[in-house]
Amino acid sequence: MNTELETNTANHKISAKTRFSIVAVALVAFMGILAETSLNVTFPTLEKTFRTSTEHGSVGNNRLFTSCCDCYAN
Repeated sequence: MNTELETNTANHKISAKTRFSIVAVALVAFMGILAETSLNVTFPTLEKTFRTSTEHGSVGNNRLFTSCCDCYAN
């Protein structure tokens, strides 16, 4: 029974579309991790630039990133 399974797996080929999909998902995941790491590294500099701190929680973080955007200005 195991030999039949091994034969079927050995003869099965992965299509180019499936390979492309796997590579695309891996790249998107890598870019997400890279972006998150970059933000964690630059966050203290952004806090100093916009004169904010993380003590305010997510509301403070939202203000940090929207303070320079005209669409959120009053």
